[in-house]
Amino acid sequence: MRFSCPWNSADQVKWETSKWVDQYNKTRFHSAIRYVTPKEAEEAFHASLNAAKKSSLIIELETLP
Repeated sequence: MRFSCPWNSADQVKWETSKWVDQYNKTRFHSAIRYVTPKEAEEAFHASLNAAKKSSLIIELETLP
């Protein structure tokens, strides 16, 4: 018995799988992170780290004699 599939080769399967993984990790909306994309959540996380780092640097500079 042969099963039909939309792909003709293993390379096509790899390509379609990588496209799906890319979409899943970057552009889909995720309910656990308030319906933003994982990429947006990661960018916001790094922006908050940078903001915290800048504010701690300002506090350190203000306390210098």
